[in-house]
Amino acid sequence: MDVNEKVHDLVKLYDVDEAVVGDINNPKDVAAALQGIESVLYIPTSGLHNETHSAKVVIDQAVVAKVKKFVMMSAMHPNMSTLLQHTAKLKAEEYLVYKGLTDNLNYTILQPQHYCHNFDIDLVEKLGAYHCFYNKNTKLAVVDVDDVADAAYCVLTQDIHQNATYELSGSSYLSSQEKTDIYNKLTGKNIPCIEVGIEDFIKQIHVTDTYTQDALRAVSYTYGTFGIAGNPNVLQWITGKKATIFEEYLQKQLAKKASLEQA
Repeated sequence: MDVNEKVHDLVKLYDVDEAVVGDINNPKDVAAALQGIESVLYIPTSGLHNETHSAKVVIDQAVVAKVKKFVMMSAMHPNMSTLLQHTAKLKAEEYLVYKGLTDNLNYTILQPQHYCHNFDIDLVEKLGAYHCFYNKNTKLAVVDVDDVADAAYCVLTQDIHQNATYELSGSSYLSSQEKTDIYNKLTGKNIPCIEVGIEDFIKQIHVTDTYTQDALRAVSYTYGTFGIAGNPNVLQWITGKKATIFEEYLQKQLAKKASLEQA
């Protein structure tokens, strides 16, 4: 597939007017993507071993392009040092803060919690179980990606968020077993929640990159040992509405699936 085909596919997939394909670590490619852009929502690719470097490239080019607003998607509690990707995001946040001070870059940092969509109903139905690669009884706060998108929209379109760092969490604080129980209650099914060893999980999803393997091991240890908590107040203040609870998220996904099947 050539570059033009990739651009066409991206435009169609995301229903946008324009797309640019390039190397995020190449300043020239990033500069080309930022031409004529006033506001940036930077969402880094998950699991990059050089995530901090990539963020620095984008931030530097945003300064050069004189963008009026730079919003970076990070992660809840980037100071949790047992999570490799969080450490990378913390360093990227630090770099952005300094650039805000030295170059007057108007920035906002968004720190979303663990996403509801990690409970994938299509995969659950395909496997006949919810597979969890950490302790199924530790609790994690979760957030609906639609709520995060609403928060990002508000930050991008309002002029009151400069120099802010916002934690974005939902109000549901659940274990994998509890999420599975909610799914069963809504569907009338009786699927089990099954713990899968991290090494088996890495093999199942065919991860060969050593950094990503280590990052997944760190997630398994941290989630399984501690879980992650969060508070919905900031998200609700930004969006002006209640955070979606996990049960509402599942109801929405199940309704969408039923609608597609009937179409």
